[in-house]
Amino acid sequence: MLRCVEPNSPIRYWPTIDVLHASRVAADLPAPSAAKRAEVIYRATALVRERIESIATAMTLGQGKTLSQSRLEILRGCEIMEWDAMEGRRA
Repeated sequence: MLRCVEPNSPIRYWPTIDVLHASRVAADLPAPSAAKRAEVIYRATALVRERIESIATAMTLGQGKTLSQSRLEILRGCEIMEWDAMEGRRA
């Protein structure tokens, strides 16, 4: 679905999600297993770790932190996500 943003905007149309339709489709799908959810989280954290320098640079520019603080915060976030994935498998 597309909708007009502003009449004089350089971005004339912005994709939007039909939330009602998406929720109906999602309700018909089987819930993924805990192992599958953990796999997705592990893949996501691997991507974050691969891109740590660009993410840390953006954080530093946006928040005024040092690069080392930004890197540590990103790594800590990855560790928390991985811990959650591991705990989810045990449930």
